Amino acid sequence: MTKKLTGFHRKVRIWRDEIFGAGFEAGAEARIAAGIPSPTSEMPKRSARVPAAYPDPESKALWAYAWKAGYAFCMTGNRAGTKRERQSALRWKRDLNKRGALRISRANLVGAWLATRGESVKMWDLARDGSLTGVIVEGSTVMGDASGKWKLDGDCLVFDCKSYMYDAVKDDLCQYTSVIMEITRDHLVIATGETSREKYTYIPQNS
Repeated sequence: MTKKLTGFHRKVRIWRDEIFGAGFEAGAEARIAAGIPSPTSEMPKRSARVPAAYPDPESKALWAYAWKAGYAFCMTGNRAGTKRERQSALRWKRDLNKRGALRISRANLVGAWLATRGESVKMWDLARDGSLTGVIVEGSTVMGDASGKWKLDGDCLVFDCKSYMYDAVKDDLCQYTSVIMEITRDHLVIATGETSREKYTYIPQNS
C-alpha cells in the first residue's frame, strides 16, 4: 500500500485525503449494513470492489486500505466529520473550476520565491537545472532547510527533497505536490490542500 496518504494525486486530479475519506466512509457503511453497528477493531483482509473513479494502482490501494480501516474502526458519530470533508472537497472542485486552465512554462517558476505569515518566512530557490534549496525561518530562528529537485507536471509543482524541518528525520526523502492556483511574473499562489493556500512573491536576483 502506498505511503502517500496526503497530498495531491495528479492522475485522479483530487487530494489523497478525499480518496481516503471516501473509502473510510464506505467501509463504515458496509459494516453497518452487515448488521455490525460497533467497530470491530480488526482490519478485514479484503475490501469491497474499488469504484471506477480510482483506476490507477495507487488510488485503488489507498481506497481499499481506507475501506478496511473504516470497516474496522469508524464510529457512527464520525458522519458529521465525513460531511465536512465532502463539503471541503466540493469547495476545492469549485475553486479549481473557477481557476480554469493555466498556461505555465517551467521558465515561469525559475528563481527565488518568498512567502510570509506573521513571523514565519519560507523561501524556495528553484534553479534552472531542476535543483532546489529552501529555508524556513521563525522570527530570528532557522527552523529548517531543504535540498533536492523540482519539476512542473501540468499545473502541479512537485518537490522531491529531503525533509527540511529540524524536528524530522534529516535523510527522509519526501515528495510534496502542490497545485498552482495563480501565477504572474512576480506572484505565485499554490494549493497545498483543499483549503490550504501559500502565497509567494518573486525575489529578483542581483546580477
